[in-house]
This record gives sequence, structure tokens and C-alpha cells, in this order.
Amino acid sequence: MDEEILKAAVRLAISLPLVAALSYLAIKYGLGRRTVGGQKCRHMRVVEQVSLGPKVSLSLVQVGENYFLLAHQDGSTVLVKEMKEIPAELSNEHAGMPVNILSTLANKWKQQGNDNHEK
Repeated sequence: MDEEILKAAVRLAISLPLVAALSYLAIKYGLGRRTVGGQKCRHMRVVEQVSLGPKVSLSLVQVGENYFLLAHQDGSTVLVKEMKEIPAELSNEHAGMPVNILSTLANKWKQQGNDNHEK
């Protein structure tokens, strides 16, 4: 019985560091670094995200030269608007300051909605 426990302890002492080392290598070099065809070019990036509530957010995503405004809510994603470029009026409003494009867009849409309700 003591001999079996000793064998199990030796197996554990050998396999535990081996599994830990393989997990480390997989996370550092394997997972999350996959690219198509081994190339490191990126065609998509999140320009900005704004949280509108606990489970609601807007994301501005650039894919190539196009921009997509996406709304996320409770596990669903909806394309709100597709743009060829960020509107110049938004870029010019924040010249020299960090740009918060989605907040500006959300405020403009809220204002337009309020103007429509007043009419």
C-alpha cells in the first residue's frame, strides 16, 4: 500500500509541472495569437466603445476602410449604421483633444430624437 502511494506521488510530481509548463506555453505562444496564413496583418479594430447602460453598448468598428456602428444588447448585436469614413464634423469638433466619437454621435441622435418629438 505504501509503495502505491509513493508511485502516485512520483507521477504527480512529474506530471503536474509538465502540465503547468505546457499550459503556459500554449497561452503565451498559441492561443490568442492565431492569424490567417501565419501573417500578422490586422484588418479589423475597435475604434471606440461606449456603455449606454448595464447591458447596452455601442461600438465603432473599422474593417478595412469602412466603419460600422454596432449596438449590443443582451447577447444580440445589431448594425446601426455603415460609414465609409468618420463624419468630418465629429473629427473637427475635437481637434487637439482625445476624440470620443460615439458619445458625440449618441448625443446628436438624442438631440435629433428630442427635436422630432417636439415637432
